[in-house]
Amino acid sequence: MTKTTLGDSDFTKLVKQANLTLSNDEKAKIHTQLDEALEAVKVLAELDTGSVSQISSASGLTNVLRDDVVTPSFTQEEALQNAKLTHNGYFVVPAIFEAQDN
Repeated sequence: MTKTTLGDSDFTKLVKQANLTLSNDEKAKIHTQLDEALEAVKVLAELDTGSVSQISSASGLTNVLRDDVVTPSFTQEEALQNAKLTHNGYFVVPAIFEAQDN
């Protein structure tokens, strides 16, 4: 039997967190593939990276974003003035999710 990098309970937790619906065959196949990928990545831990400088950006750019500047905004009434429907100071929009029974 091959030693797994990711235990069964951890794999089950991962599948649940990813909200995946998998058959037993799919679970076995993906678990094996994930173990192989994790084993391949483990090889990187054997590399001597002591002489490699640390980087935080591959591009070398620092902050490329503008500074935030606080400016006056709309009042609630101004923001809602062209809305088709409002309720208690909020926009009313059509629902986009369907109810699901778990």
